[in-house]
Amino acid sequence: MARSRRLVRSRIWASRVRDPGFKSRREHQPRSSIHLPISLKGVTPTSNGDIYKTDQVYASALERLRSSKEVSEENKTSVLSLIDHMLANGNGRLSAVKYVNHLIVVARMAGKPIGQLDKSEVETLVSKINSSEPETFVSTPYG
Repeated sequence: MARSRRLVRSRIWASRVRDPGFKSRREHQPRSSIHLPISLKGVTPTSNGDIYKTDQVYASALERLRSSKEVSEENKTSVLSLIDHMLANGNGRLSAVKYVNHLIVVARMAGKPIGQLDKSEVETLVSKINSSEPETFVSTPYG
């Protein structure tokens, strides 16, 4: 008899779990609780809620690419077309910024247009980047 009660309870429990509206625990706060905005001292909220300033970072990365004297015009157009392709396929702007920054380094070191590199040249270039010190490929305004 006790076993059949447990079986019935477990079946009821299983049917409740499958129900998307069923909550196994009570909520900590009722939904009608008051939500107050949080403000931090000295921080001004951005107009569109973008705390990472994605548009500004994206624009500065593109400007850095366009104004670079170490990257050829052919490489600049190749990188810009890749970025347009990435954004058209649904990649985010921060991913595009990462690619711009990395491809600037690759274009600077390649010595010829990126589109003309074959697989072995790309592998050699990547191994050279990975095996050397980071300061070698990053241009700083201080040095």
